[in-house]
Amino acid sequence: MNDVQNRLTRNHNNFDLLRLIAAAGVLLSHSYDLRGIGEKEPLVSITSGHYSLSGIGLAIFFVISGFLVSRSLDRSSSVKAFLYKRFLRIWPGLFVNIVLVTLIVGAFFSVQPFAVYFTDPLMMRFVLVNISMVKTSLWLPGAFGGQPVNISLWTIPVEVRLYLLLVLAHAIKFFKHRNFLLIVWVCALLFFLSVSYLFSFMDKIPKQLIWDSGLGIYFLTGCLFYLYREQARFNFRIWIISFLLWAVSVYFLPGAGHLLDFPFFTYTILYVALGIHPLRFIKTDLSYGIYLYAYPVQLMVQSVEGRQLNFIGYLFVVVIITVLLALASWQFIEKRALRRKPL
Repeated sequence: MNDVQNRLTRNHNNFDLLRLIAAAGVLLSHSYDLRGIGEKEPLVSITSGHYSLSGIGLAIFFVISGFLVSRSLDRSSSVKAFLYKRFLRIWPGLFVNIVLVTLIVGAFFSVQPFAVYFTDPLMMRFVLVNISMVKTSLWLPGAFGGQPVNISLWTIPVEVRLYLLLVLAHAIKFFKHRNFLLIVWVCALLFFLSVSYLFSFMDKIPKQLIWDSGLGIYFLTGCLFYLYREQARFNFRIWIISFLLWAVSVYFLPGAGHLLDFPFFTYTILYVALGIHPLRFIKTDLSYGIYLYAYPVQLMVQSVEGRQLNFIGYLFVVVIITVLLALASWQFIEKRALRRKPL
């Protein structure tokens, strides 16, 4: 058993810390966008729009998910037990969030009277579609001038589809014959390479498919690192070498060079999680609650305060309210649901 195996037990890694950083990055990035100053978001500004804090945050979420969910499936007593564990991790917190956003956020920030709002088919669609986790509905009738009520929800169905594809991969013995999954990963990268060079072709591909595929590759890369965990080594020397290769490729091969984002960012994320000393001050996992509640809170604060608050004041209010809601979600919903997890 190598050091990676030893670090997979809770409190011996930095997965919770990384998830919290990811949720904070998404919150901060959305804050800049909602204030109409998206170009001033630090990572967007530094990288001339090639990267954003929300993009990096989603990469962190999906890499960690690919790695840990693969482990969960590998160790579960059955596929049914695995799917039930995934359901308990995602659905209870999501369900309560959808209900609260619909009954409180949407109703009180809609221009429609209550009677009209609660009989509008769009309201029921928002609830039923989102709690199904199959697709996403982002709008509530008359709320926030037609803006999406919670743009973060779009990744939930993507995550669920990846779980199902992972189960399929496991069923056809890809976990035992991991080189087949490696071939799938190479094919996915070749797809992105073709998109990078054939820009006219890119216009014909739905952006949603490109975004979903990108998250899927991060998930798959995390899965591969789990399957090759006995060969994986996470140390600073390897990270430096991978960083230099990534930086040179991005500088000299714009477009194609960004394909190395997937292995480099994945290695970086897992290096921080498993290769450095664990920071144990994180006692609760607030990342999911922050991710679910941040956007509706940002819209509410924006609607109530308008431009009276400067950006720092706006961000401070948003963070306080969001963290309190995330803490309540963890303590009263998520943690209690996870206690019902089977082996």
